[in-house]
Amino acid sequence: MSRQKWEQVLTQSLEDLTMSRGEKAVFKHSIAEACIDAHESNLIRNRAFQMAREKLTDPTAKSVLGWLEKVVTTLAHERQKSGDATSEAWFSPKANCVSRINELIRGARKQIEICVFTITDDRISDCIVDAHARGIQVKVISDDDKATDLGSDVYNLKARGVPVRTDSVPDHMHHKYAIFDRRLLLTGSYNWTRSASKVNEDNFIVTDDASLLQQFGRHFDQLWDEFARD
Repeated sequence: MSRQKWEQVLTQSLEDLTMSRGEKAVFKHSIAEACIDAHESNLIRNRAFQMAREKLTDPTAKSVLGWLEKVVTTLAHERQKSGDATSEAWFSPKANCVSRINELIRGARKQIEICVFTITDDRISDCIVDAHARGIQVKVISDDDKATDLGSDVYNLKARGVPVRTDSVPDHMHHKYAIFDRRLLLTGSYNWTRSASKVNEDNFIVTDDASLLQQFGRHFDQLWDEFARD
């Protein structure tokens, strides 16, 4: 599918601020027919976000977000069907890892599930609170020992209404991953701290791999139930 073709499809469907069943079918058929690779899928997604941002000053912004969600979910569905997952790697302290994490948080439309050993970076914590305030279903799992460290934001998140659960065993809850809308997975060695951002050699990946999303989603649900307090 040429750039001109998918640009035309996006432009036409955005005119009435919705993606009808017919337009979605055309978009889906075009993607399947072209057998687009991960690079082109990212180009289409980024262009859709750019078009949506240009419309967000319009009073009908909610309709724009609905259109954008359909574009992104259709792309993700077709990519997963092809068995070719889209993944990206981030390395600290050189890359701006905080910006990417916050971009994922701001981009969530329904739910965010965070399972991270320690959270002390206020830039991320504030973004989590903002997501909760706009109605996103946020859940946070963290380590009970690290939650009481000086500078930890875990119990501050709980005080501000974010559902938080911690382990209650001598060993550590040492995972570092987050799931966004059960559509994107972030996982790696990166703790959500200032030191990870500025000085530590750390990494994480972001992927839409369907199999990994299913496994991590199931694991998060198990931990969330396990750490429930009576």
